[in-house]
Amino acid sequence: MAFRISKRGQKDYRVLDSLIKYIPIGVFVMLILTFLFSKYRSSFIEVGKYLISGDSPAVTISTVLIGIYLTLYTLVLTSDVDSIFSRLKSQTVDFIEAKTFNGIIANMLFILFSLLYPVFKDFYETPIVADICYFYIISNFIGLTAYYVLSLKKEKEQRIKILQDKKTKQMQSDAVLYEIKKALKKYLNEN
Repeated sequence: MAFRISKRGQKDYRVLDSLIKYIPIGVFVMLILTFLFSKYRSSFIEVGKYLISGDSPAVTISTVLIGIYLTLYTLVLTSDVDSIFSRLKSQTVDFIEAKTFNGIIANMLFILFSLLYPVFKDFYETPIVADICYFYIISNFIGLTAYYVLSLKKEKEQRIKILQDKKTKQMQSDAVLYEIKKALKKYLNEN
């Protein structure tokens, strides 16, 4: 992102940026490797069945995440010129938009998949697809949340500075206006 932050903050940000981008890939590879060993395969199947069955809160979480994604997307779209979102590099904005859009689509597909579970429940691959899909949903949400938290923190700092500047200008303007009124009153009293 195009944040203006200290050298230490930039280093921390680069580390966080790398973690956001590469940890989901690493965990996904570990998930696939773990699944390949038959000893753990039954656990993945049970978790997948639970996720898309009606007993799990996963569908509710996916529904809530759609609302969160839409809210965050609206936040970016309606940001004004003073907002941090208007100052981000286009590459960062594209990344945030893509993650948000992918999150909406992934959550909608998961909900649809869980609604159609009775049709697909006899297929061996169904729980595995549910595991992978839900892992993607969670990792996408965590990554996107980190970006928004960084953005909103910077946005808050910037808004405070803008409000302080406006307050200072207003105080200066009020002082000048007071002096003008005082001079005008003195002038009118003399005449």
